[in-house]
Amino acid sequence: MQRPTRVTVRRSDGLETIEDVADAGEPPVALSDDRRQVAKTVDGLFSVISQALDLNPQDPRITYDGKLGYPVSINIDPSGGVSGDESVYKVTSFQTLP
Repeated sequence: MQRPTRVTVRRSDGLETIEDVADAGEPPVALSDDRRQVAKTVDGLFSVISQALDLNPQDPRITYDGKLGYPVSINIDPSGGVSGDESVYKVTSFQTLP
């Protein structure tokens, strides 16, 4: 089970950059390098979706925010018969920063 992670992303000149990745659980714990490496920008989430859909996964479940259109939930199982190969991302508490 993955702990909640806060990813701070800044967009400048049309490019998204991850500025910070922090544990968002209570109590906060130190992040592993693995957790830092799987952090995604919104564009990164769209890339995950595109790459996964190119592989014709079984029963992909993707939902998007109705107002801003970013992915809210991504649940992709590339091959239904193999355990542990699922990709799951959930976006909560999305905020735009000045």
